[in-house]
Amino acid sequence: MSDPGPDPPTSEEARLADGLAAMAGNVTEAEQTLLQLASALFPTGAGSLDRVTWPERSADDGGASPAAAGPSDAVLRTAEVRYRTLVEQIPAVTFMAVLGEGKNEVYVSPHIEALLGFTQQEWLEDPFLWFRQLHPDDRQTWIDEFSRGCRTGGPFLAECRFLARDGHVVWVRGEARLVKDELGRPLFMQGVAFDITDSKRAQERLLSQVVRTTEERYRDVVQGIGAIFWEVDAQTLRFTFVSSQAEQILGFPSEQWVRDPDFWIGRVHADDRERVTGEWQSALTGGGERDLDYRAINAAGEVVWLHARVHVVADEHGQPRYLLGFMVDVSERRRADEERTRLLALEQEARTEAETLNDIGRRLAAELDLERLVQAVTDAGTELTGADFGAFFSNVHQDGAASSRLSALSGLSPEVFAGLVLPRYAPTFRGPGIVRLDDVPEPRGGLPVRSYLAVPVVLRSGEVLGGLFFGHRESGRFTERHERLLGGLAAQAAIAMDNARLYRTADEARRTAEEANRAKDEFLAMLSHELRTPLTAILGWARMLRVTGPDAAMVRRGVEVIERNAAAQAQLIEDLLDVSRIIVGKLELDAEPIGDLGPIVTAVVDSFHPAAAAKQIQLTTRIDPGAGPIAADQKRLQQVVWNLLSNAVKFTPGGGQVTVVCTRHEREVELQVTDSGKGIPPAFLPRLFDRFSQADATLARAHGGLGLGLAIVRHLVELHGGSVRAESPGEGRGATFSVRLPIVGMALAAGQTPTRDDADRRPRDWRGTAREVRVLLVEDEEDTRALLTMTLETAGATVRGVSTSAAALSTLAQWQPDVLVCDIGLPGRDGYELIGEVRALAARRRRAIPAIALTAYASSDDRRRALAAGFEAHLAKPIDPPTLVEAVLRLVSRPVVA
Repeated sequence: MSDPGPDPPTSEEARLADGLAAMAGNVTEAEQTLLQLASALFPTGAGSLDRVTWPERSADDGGASPAAAGPSDAVLRTAEVRYRTLVEQIPAVTFMAVLGEGKNEVYVSPHIEALLGFTQQEWLEDPFLWFRQLHPDDRQTWIDEFSRGCRTGGPFLAECRFLARDGHVVWVRGEARLVKDELGRPLFMQGVAFDITDSKRAQERLLSQVVRTTEERYRDVVQGIGAIFWEVDAQTLRFTFVSSQAEQILGFPSEQWVRDPDFWIGRVHADDRERVTGEWQSALTGGGERDLDYRAINAAGEVVWLHARVHVVADEHGQPRYLLGFMVDVSERRRADEERTRLLALEQEARTEAETLNDIGRRLAAELDLERLVQAVTDAGTELTGADFGAFFSNVHQDGAASSRLSALSGLSPEVFAGLVLPRYAPTFRGPGIVRLDDVPEPRGGLPVRSYLAVPVVLRSGEVLGGLFFGHRESGRFTERHERLLGGLAAQAAIAMDNARLYRTADEARRTAEEANRAKDEFLAMLSHELRTPLTAILGWARMLRVTGPDAAMVRRGVEVIERNAAAQAQLIEDLLDVSRIIVGKLELDAEPIGDLGPIVTAVVDSFHPAAAAKQIQLTTRIDPGAGPIAADQKRLQQVVWNLLSNAVKFTPGGGQVTVVCTRHEREVELQVTDSGKGIPPAFLPRLFDRFSQADATLARAHGGLGLGLAIVRHLVELHGGSVRAESPGEGRGATFSVRLPIVGMALAAGQTPTRDDADRRPRDWRGTAREVRVLLVEDEEDTRALLTMTLETAGATVRGVSTSAAALSTLAQWQPDVLVCDIGLPGRDGYELIGEVRALAARRRRAIPAIALTAYASSDDRRRALAAGFEAHLAKPIDPPTLVEAVLRLVSRPVVA
């Protein structure tokens, strides 16, 4: 393995080398010589000495080059051998560095290994090893001695500590001299290093004994006093004596004060340091005594208050010789004073805050209008904090999403505020607590604030009503006191706003109840009127026919009147029954495939021509051919068209116009009924499709009816998976009703009812078309199960009918069907759970079973849920046999034979 060579110099070594190199520009000849020695010790590439330019010797220097004047190489080699033999016998480390231009030779005797544990070769190969092993605390001493030697020309004397290979400390005394030629030019530097560890230890023991003796003289005096007594040299400002109380008071031994000249000032609190050093300097220059209080940091990192007295002792010339003094721990006294002051301030502050909040609370409690209340809270918060502006944002929950809305503003106009980029601090709207920022970066186009304070307004239930937000143009303007004030204000605001909301809710509930009672009374009166009106005609004509003679014309007219009014009354009752079914969710559709909506619309329009002609209303149609296919209950669809046309003709004055348009779009069929009648007030449009709602419900209304037709229209359209809307430019400007129904042709594979075109392609005789098809039928209603089983068996299928999900799974374990026909509302586990288990079973068997949901849950939401659960098709009950058979055939990919 190759030798990796010496370690590269550390940053400290490189700085030392750079420092020595910097001396080369302004040194004496002797200093240049020693810098050459530094160049030998720090070869090129180690540090920065390769940048040093050594002055050339010229003829003016009085001699030729060293090579010309020196002995021969053979003589030198002989002398070197003798020298090495001699120095290796000396019980000390000798070293030598040959100097001169282009030379870089260093020698150290083998005793270095016995002294520090490193081999001679390691020292020669690593020029920085000696500096790394030099004790960090003594490096400055060595550098100072080296600098002195450079200034005086030597000799060099230094006592330093080195770290041996095993880590123990060795004291070394080093002496070195320059050896020059006859012309005074340096040839080499040689020196010797002695191990003085034992001597140093003896000195330390002696010094320790002297110190102990000195300490004993003062121990009895200072030990019993709870103060730190100290002495400082006036020239160096270093502690020469510190009593043992230093450790008791600050936690640091007195030796640390004496050893480290920067220790004491480093323990003085940063905020007091400049003042304390100023007092010391003042004492030194002005003499006398100084008393001062300041803070220090003890060993535990705690603040200790000290009272110090500084006394300057001068010499016979009046110059400061040393300083004497003491330090006393006055922390308890200061803390007591500060605590008393703090408590008094807090008491006064709390009293002021309580009075302020109580006054605000009384004002808020008296305000029941929510808008005025929110504004009052915002104004009060802005005044309490001294903010430039305040705002209240209310939490708004709409369509399942949360957002915020500006509800009140103080200090800024709404116009200015609306044009600014607002900060969004979501935590405030979640209500975890107060947010205070002391230096907010101002975004471009944003609020001109540097200080920001936000407080959530939270009810006792945890609901966050909103947030109070305050800003100031200057940084650091809001404090903990402002947080407390706004916290109290927000709590009072929450109570007041809750009360205002409860009051508003109660008031709205009262008005709603009054409106409901009024609507009920109006409806009963209207119902009585609408029932009595045709009944009057029926009873009247019946009695007239009884008492009059056999006048054929009168009989014919009377029968027509009775029939017409009886039909009107029957329709009224049917509407009431429909509304009742709607309310309890029992209105069902008898859906069937309809390939074209046009004929249904045309038939209804034709029935209105006589009524329209009687009022001289122009009734026109524009119907796209093939407006379908759709799946619909034809009777209910006619009811929708009839109700819309009935309203249009009823509310259109004589000479007006009613237009019916039926259009096929890509995914839906749209039916529009437009009239030029009285129109709809904008305020009434949102309630137009509500039950029992009429724009004119007065006794003087021009048109009869219970206000049920449009409510029924909306429900029927939505049952078909469609939508209905009304538009009107205003009163007297007509109205347009638009019904949109989904086209089902694109979704037939997903289980939609076949279209009328598909029905036309259905086999006229579907019996026997499902031979060899195995069907598992799951239906809990016995009569329905029997009917469906008979239908499928008539088509030729093999059917196994069960009533529960458990029975279905048991059957599947023994029998593999081609199609599963399953009800949703099953006892125990419903159809959704069953299809989930069937799909899991199919995944294990790697064979899927097509499934049809045959259910009375017939809404579009029910269909989407069934398909999402895993069914391939959704059929609504009641179902006709051909439709069921065709759905089964489609899932097993059997052709439909015409």
